[in-house]
Amino acid sequence: LNKKLGLSLNTGSVICESCLKKTHNYKLIDDEILKILKILKEFDLVQLEKFKPDMYSLEKIQEILKEYFSKLSERKIKTLSVFD
Repeated sequence: LNKKLGLSLNTGSVICESCLKKTHNYKLIDDEILKILKILKEFDLVQLEKFKPDMYSLEKIQEILKEYFSKLSERKIKTLSVFD
């Protein structure tokens, strides 16, 4: 049974379904996005190379990370174009 999860743009943490109702600044994520985020967090390049996410997941993670890093800096970061 898949539960709804979110990624907090304020803290970068994963938010459970019941906590989503208590916050507003998040992006919904699915199991595939969560898996990518875990691999990126561990900076496990071997696992990242083995993992072949679909194009939707790659575009979604790009969007989420751009927004999260912009939120961290409190302004638009020009170097985020590296994600493109």
